[in-house]
Amino acid sequence: MNFQTELQKSKRIVREWVRSNFSDQKLASVAAFNADGHMSFRNPCGCLMGVTYSDRLHTGHACNREHYWVARRQDLAQTRRFAALFPSSRIGKAEKAYNFLGFSAAFNSCFGDDQLRRRRFGALLRAEMRRREHLNAFIPAGAIADLSPADLATPTQ
Repeated sequence: MNFQTELQKSKRIVREWVRSNFSDQKLASVAAFNADGHMSFRNPCGCLMGVTYSDRLHTGHACNREHYWVARRQDLAQTRRFAALFPSSRIGKAEKAYNFLGFSAAFNSCFGDDQLRRRRFGALLRAEMRRREHLNAFIPAGAIADLSPADLATPTQ
């Protein structure tokens, strides 16, 4: 396994997840939540899957975690044909890629380092915000409201 190749692949997968599932408001909220140090792979409410469909970003106290399972089933369905039917049996492509963001060439832990993951994830979020700002500069005012996050995921030339 080439570490740099896997890291680039993981960044691409996480970037695609964010582009297709995060509105502009969600993107800004998650960026702030991440910057405040609340994102953690081992916290179902504070990982990539947990923040995707959470109405209110939180760290998991007194939560049924349904938002996590909805995102996880979606990730599994995109990863393997019938995996969404058995969500506890596998890890999805986006969740695995998010975990890999915390790895270094030294691999100290199977969960990686949350600080390193937050730093890399934050860079991806900021890049996506800049990309959307650039996209908004070329779309007339008000027209962006008609676009879904999936429409925004299409790269511009």
